[in-house]
Amino acid sequence: MTRRVNAVIQHWLGRLRRFVHTRLVLYVTEASTQDEKPEWFAGSGSEGLSADVPVTFRTGEERDLEAISELAGGRDLDEMRRWLGEGHAVYVVYDREKLVYYEWVAFHDFFDPYLKMTIPVKADECFAFDAFTHPDYKLKNILRAASSKIVLDCYRRHGKQKIRACVDSGKWPLYQKLYRITGLGEVRLVGEITRTRNFGIWKCHFREF
Repeated sequence: MTRRVNAVIQHWLGRLRRFVHTRLVLYVTEASTQDEKPEWFAGSGSEGLSADVPVTFRTGEERDLEAISELAGGRDLDEMRRWLGEGHAVYVVYDREKLVYYEWVAFHDFFDPYLKMTIPVKADECFAFDAFTHPDYKLKNILRAASSKIVLDCYRRHGKQKIRACVDSGKWPLYQKLYRITGLGEVRLVGEITRTRNFGIWKCHFREF
C-alpha cells in the first residue's frame, strides 16, 4: 500500500515539475556537410525523399496563410504575414487542394513566440519552427519527405548548410533514431533551453554548448 502511495506521489510530483519546468534541446542537422552525404542529397537533380502518398511540396506564399491558420487551429494571420515580410519562409505540402503539412523556417535571428525568446541563427544556418501535420496524414512519411526537401532548398537557394530545430529533451533520443532510420542524416546537440514557470509567467534561459 505504501509503495503504491509513493508511486502516485512521485507521478504527480513529476507532473508538477513538468508544469513548472521544461527542458528543451536545440539540435542541428548537417546533412549537406557530411563526408558521406545521404543518397537523396547526392546530385544536383535530387528532389529529396518521397512520401507514402502522392502530395505536392512547394514554398508557401501569402495565399496559403489562411489554410495554414485553419490547420493550426487559428494561427494569427498578421503574425505569419510579418514572418514572410521579415524574409522567413514557410513550406507547404498539399494533397490536391488540401493542405496536409506546413513548416516555417527562419533565416536569421528569430523571436520564437512559443519560447518567448530570440533564437540565435548563425550565417550558415536556419531555424525550423512551427511545423504541423494533418492528423489524417501522420505515419505516411510526410514529415520525412518534407524535411529532406527543406534541407535541399535551404542549401541550394539560401546557402544554409545546417538547420537548427528545438525539441523536448524527452523526445531527443527518438529524434536521433528517426533521423538515422529515415536517412535524413545525423543530428547533434548545440544548446539547451530551460523554460521555468513562476507565478504564471514562463521564463526561458538559453545555453549554447
